[in-house]
Amino acid sequence: YGYQFAGGGTVQAWDLFFRQVTDGLMRALGREPVLHWTDAGRPEQAYGFQHFPSIRPFTFNPCHPQSALGADSVTFCLGYDDYGVWRGNTEAPGPREHDLIIDDPRLVEEGLALAQVTDPSLVFFYGWNELYEGEGLIPDEVHGDARLELAAGILRALDTALPGQTGPAATVVSDDLLPLARRTPGLAQRQIQLLQLLRTVLPGARCGLPGTALGQGPVVYTTVAPPPPAEAGQQVAWLAPAGASGAAPGSVALDATGDPATAVLEAARALDLPVRPGVLLAPDWIRVSPSQVESAQAGVPTCLPAISLPVDQVVLAPARALPEEAMRLPTGWATPRFRWLRGTPRPLVMEEGSVRLRYPEVLEVHRA
Repeated sequence: YGYQFAGGGTVQAWDLFFRQVTDGLMRALGREPVLHWTDAGRPEQAYGFQHFPSIRPFTFNPCHPQSALGADSVTFCLGYDDYGVWRGNTEAPGPREHDLIIDDPRLVEEGLALAQVTDPSLVFFYGWNELYEGEGLIPDEVHGDARLELAAGILRALDTALPGQTGPAATVVSDDLLPLARRTPGLAQRQIQLLQLLRTVLPGARCGLPGTALGQGPVVYTTVAPPPPAEAGQQVAWLAPAGASGAAPGSVALDATGDPATAVLEAARALDLPVRPGVLLAPDWIRVSPSQVESAQAGVPTCLPAISLPVDQVVLAPARALPEEAMRLPTGWATPRFRWLRGTPRPLVMEEGSVRLRYPEVLEVHRA
């Protein structure tokens, strides 16, 4: 876990820290360890990702970004509602200012696509029975065993599917982020943002420092300095965090001083990648405070294939915070069947892949 990662300190001190952690574990265990370490987006932690292959970025909740720097894990969240720790919970007030609710099946679909493409060494179910945050796989009175069956379906799909990565692997080249952060912290932080967004655009990419040997696949630079001239037939995009001036021939230079998601989207298009809007780093959410209810939809670039859930039924239960909610259906469920579990049966209309439900209605949805 270790989400809150420290700052400050010299490069030499952090090198010693990571070296002592990995060497100490190797001595204690008698074998080389692998640390999946929660990505806090800090340059101090990025030093570990960049210089120690056994230290890899992890996300304990897929709503949090995960750097592309050697990522080798995928996290699933089958539902989220931290009503149990919300200050405005009238039954049992908690410490948190807002209640955050996430119930978009695309978050699970994209996680499954990411796992199938990258064949990770770790698959993690976030808070599998953290009931106070609305995350439970054990059967309950609202969802029945739908979430348990969904988790089982995910594991079956991963157990039987072959990795979907085809063609030469892409390469992502970034600066040594901790030394850069000691000189110009803003440029290091911008590269970290770009590396997080590239996780779903180039999910199987190798990551390296300037001078890394490049493969046959596309190459994306996030470096401050322009990349060297591209070799014949090499697709190169430069996401320039300090402005795209002085680019060498053969590469596509893109100014990344503004919105990083827009720059990554432009890079994907320049490399002829099949990019589309994704949700893995920016899912739909509902946020409730004592005075207001906010709902948001956001999209970030992704090149993951569009897939549907590996089950034939899901349960839709709108948030108590909203009198009516547009509940999204899984991808590809064009003409589903409905069964009421709670509420008075009434005609339902699908609009753009969603149905509108009123709390406390609960609906079981079956693939046709």
